[in-house]
Amino acid sequence: MNTSHILLRERHVLNYWAGNENLVLSMVANWVENGSPILVREFQIMPGGNRKILLASCQSLQGRDGSVMGNLLQIRDITMSTLMEEQMRRMERYTGLGSLLGGLHHEIRNPLAALSLHVQLLEEQLEIDGTTDQSRSMLGIIRTELTRIGGVLEAFRDFASVSNLDLTQVNLNDLVSRQVELVAPQAQSRGIRLELSPCQIPCVITADRGRLEQVLLNLMVNAMDAMPQGGSLRVEVTRDETSARIEVSDTGCGIPENLQDKILDPYFTTKSSGTGLGLAICDKIIRQHQGTLDFRTSPQGTTFQLTLPNVNPT
Repeated sequence: MNTSHILLRERHVLNYWAGNENLVLSMVANWVENGSPILVREFQIMPGGNRKILLASCQSLQGRDGSVMGNLLQIRDITMSTLMEEQMRRMERYTGLGSLLGGLHHEIRNPLAALSLHVQLLEEQLEIDGTTDQSRSMLGIIRTELTRIGGVLEAFRDFASVSNLDLTQVNLNDLVSRQVELVAPQAQSRGIRLELSPCQIPCVITADRGRLEQVLLNLMVNAMDAMPQGGSLRVEVTRDETSARIEVSDTGCGIPENLQDKILDPYFTTKSSGTGLGLAICDKIIRQHQGTLDFRTSPQGTTFQLTLPNVNPT
């Protein structure tokens, strides 16, 4: 099909066309083979490593006498609308889960505290009466598991929390620099090279420093976990007139396509340990700041991008 038969609803879609002709033309061939008057299909492409979602439709143009006058292929970029729908679905799930987790935290916290207290009393009594190494070992296991449950419970509380942000003036260059210094020893022990690219102009925003530090640390730890054989971890700060961005990039193997729409969901994890709430909490914190958490991924690595409003004028 010659490009003269193609209607591009947005001119910037031209930038995505090169290198993806076969994908669309196979759709046209399928349409012709089926003989249907119209065919609509959604597909994803990765220009420059960025995920783009396009909606293509093939349609026959008929004259008044019913004869086919030509064929039309329309291509439309629906990336933003699709991402907004995904975010709305996540927000709906968060609303219900937040209420559920708040109730769970209340119901589990008290019996968990009672169990911990009785384990401590039992340990003290056994020390008086005398006990075997095996008994001490079993009590140690109980205490460890109670601690682990307590950690999961606190993660539930963090996710369900609707507390107000403690907004202050935050210099993003300083915040990022301190967090990079914090993970530097861990990165060095794993053979990971750290790269920091601060913003070249002042970048001060109105935000909750503690929560942004929590998000950034979580993303950097996840990035290091994605590079068990070592690699590069790059953190970059940029800004424009209305917003600031922090990008955390790794050189791992990327996120499989079948998992990309799930990684921000609560309780989803590919790790053998953890609650699966880390990225969900990060997404919630950034949304509380009226910002967005996005990512792009390929077999050469993954980049998470935080976009935050409320940038102070330079």
